[in-house]
Amino acid sequence: MKKMFALSLVLIAAGLAMWTVYGMQGSYVDSEGVLRESFYLLALGWLTNITGTLLFLLSLALFIWKRSKGP
Repeated sequence: MKKMFALSLVLIAAGLAMWTVYGMQGSYVDSEGVLRESFYLLALGWLTNITGTLLFLLSLALFIWKRSKGP
């Protein structure tokens, strides 16, 4: 359970890092009129953040369930 919680935090941090890198790189139109941007970072950021959030909620639910069962 602790590993799942740690993994969820790592995934959320990775997703936020991907969004930050995307924002720092920005986008531009080259000389041929083609838009250049690293769009994959947005998609991967969403994927990792959603996965991390779901893992966090699952680990929280397991923690509460185990806590309610008693010793």
